[in-house]
This record gives sequence, structure tokens and C-alpha cells, in this order.
Amino acid sequence: MESVLNFVSLVSLAITAIMAVTAFILVRFIGKKCTKTDQQVLFWLIWDAMIHFCVEGPFIYLSLTATVQESDHWIAEICK
Repeated sequence: MESVLNFVSLVSLAITAIMAVTAFILVRFIGKKCTKTDQQVLFWLIWDAMIHFCVEGPFIYLSLTATVQESDHWIAEICK
């Protein structure tokens, strides 16, 4: 049985963590005058947008141009 924490899953988790840190930094600059609740919502919206554009977007592109299973693009490894 293959380990759950293989290289691809660790890279995926690292990318997700980098996106979370980036979203946090952006909220600190953009939401200085916002309430804590508004900052939390802003964090979620920014992080969610990053996930959609950087992870789900390439998956859709690969699915429309070919199949993810047939692709040898590096982002396809995350989606497999």
C-alpha cells in the first residue's frame, strides 16, 4: 500500500501553506481598518480565490485540452 504522504502530497500541502501565508500577509495590508471578523472573511476569500485560480484552474484547463491522466505537465501530478 502506497503511503499517503508521498512527494506530490507534500508539495501540494506546501503550496497550500504558502498560499495561506500569502493571503494572511495580504489581509494585514488590505484589511488594516477592518474588524477581526471582516479580516477573517477577507482571508478566506483571498485564499479561496488563490486555490481556485492556481489549483482548480489548471485542472479544468488540462481536462478541456486533453485528460489529466494523459498529461505529463507538472500540475497534472497534483490532480492525479
